[in-house]
Amino acid sequence: GTWKTNMGFVTVYQGLYIKDWYTRQPTKTCRRNRVQWVCADSRSSGEWRQPFETRNGSNRLREIPVISKPEEHLSRALRVSSRARLDAVTKRGKSFNELLRLTSLKKLDTFRQELANRLETYLRQFPRKSKLHPYEDTLVDLTLESIGLNKYGGYNGVLEEILELKKKINIQGKYLSNGIRNAENKKGLEKAFEDAFTSLENIYRKNWGSVERLKLMAIALHRLQIADVDVPTIILAGAPNVGKSSLVRVYSSGIPEVCAYPFTTKTIIMGHFTDSGRTFQMTDTPGLLNRGEDDRNTIERLTVAALQHLNSVVLFTVDLTEDCGTSVADQLELRTAIRERFPRSDRQWIDVLSKSDLDEFFKHESLYLENATDPIRVSAETGQNLEPLKDRFIQATTEAAENQQAPIPKP
Repeated sequence: GTWKTNMGFVTVYQGLYIKDWYTRQPTKTCRRNRVQWVCADSRSSGEWRQPFETRNGSNRLREIPVISKPEEHLSRALRVSSRARLDAVTKRGKSFNELLRLTSLKKLDTFRQELANRLETYLRQFPRKSKLHPYEDTLVDLTLESIGLNKYGGYNGVLEEILELKKKINIQGKYLSNGIRNAENKKGLEKAFEDAFTSLENIYRKNWGSVERLKLMAIALHRLQIADVDVPTIILAGAPNVGKSSLVRVYSSGIPEVCAYPFTTKTIIMGHFTDSGRTFQMTDTPGLLNRGEDDRNTIERLTVAALQHLNSVVLFTVDLTEDCGTSVADQLELRTAIRERFPRSDRQWIDVLSKSDLDEFFKHESLYLENATDPIRVSAETGQNLEPLKDRFIQATTEAAENQQAPIPKP
């Protein structure tokens, strides 16, 4: 659609925006929670939507900036401050010593600003953790725990270190400028200037690790591949190796993404497809073992987070052949535990019996049928019941959207 922003009218297409200087559309604007909600055309249906930023805060991790190496940051600050000069108006009528004093103050203040302002820019570009979608929030915690940043306070702790460093630089820089102002002669002024620069540089170097941790965090979070929380999602859950990834590959219109995460050597397959003009995403999840929630490892916690926070339809996949290495009895107990945690009132649920083309499939089918409701038998190899299953989960996503649709803000 076309939206009016501070850049003029902007056309939004598939999450990207292209500047488009049209002025023909009458536009309404209002303010809501510091975000401009716009109606592109007063002749339209009157729905008010938020451009560029989803209502539930998704995709905020894409705002994270690229962090310079600490030595590059320091070198740039020194280089810029060395080129600082007084303007002609300031120079007029000043003695040599006064010009030297003002130039020294100018260079010191430039050095302080280059150090502190860059840190301030970093802080502004990192989204507040409280604004992240709950799924993103969990993924951030799991990622930072895996690279050892949880002992520094995690996401907020690393940012707090940068804030404290910025405060130290500003406070000390302003305090050291008094030494230059109060110097009685040229020699004292030069010493005060040298001491001030050395002191600020030492403060930065002593807190070098804070900037390195910020850079490490930014790199780790930049690499995260996160499901789009605004797109209807089909989650395949179940024990390990039950055939979830095969189904994702079958339904994907292209080559599925292989998502790797720093807290596990396992990968997750995520695919997309369209139906009647609607886009859907389908993802497998790390296999769950039949054990208590407190005993789950990091990768299993990612699965639970996806089930808990994504507006999704769950395809609970079971391998009745037991080729996956998990008995049917354990898979049934796992299904019961997950089903109790995510009841039908909260989550659309479809039982899927995979690998139905294998002879061993029918050995335990009666046992599962006693516990499941209307399961569907499928085979990624032969294509059995793939279209009926697709019809069922598309219908389920429609019902899920109707049940969980967020209210549209009004002007």
